[in-house]
Amino acid sequence: PKPQNPTLCGSISINCIMAYKTTPQLHKLILLGDSNVGKTSIINRYVSGQFNPYTEESTVINQQRKKIDATHELQIWDTLGQELYRSLNRIYFRDTSVCCLVVDVAKADPCRALDVWWFEYLN
Repeated sequence: PKPQNPTLCGSISINCIMAYKTTPQLHKLILLGDSNVGKTSIINRYVSGQFNPYTEESTVINQQRKKIDATHELQIWDTLGQELYRSLNRIYFRDTSVCCLVVDVAKADPCRALDVWWFEYLN
């Protein structure tokens, strides 16, 4: 495996390490977390290099793609954090290569939120 150049998203460093293959490969990445923790902002910053401090709360599950190199591409899924939509998120868990849990450390008990989302993903 050969590490790629990390991309800085605010104070978050995303470092993609992938094995090289001769055929193009799509890697599915999913971001999980409560509402308004910054999942959409992280994705937008990573994919487009843009940051919008006025990003509105997501109301639909969205996906974007980012080419890593000639043979690797990330398909990044932005899920819904609202409790009402959590059962819909499970549909998108299938065939994920990477799951990123996102929390707001300024909110009360961020470790509990991590536990909830990790349990949700595993089950």
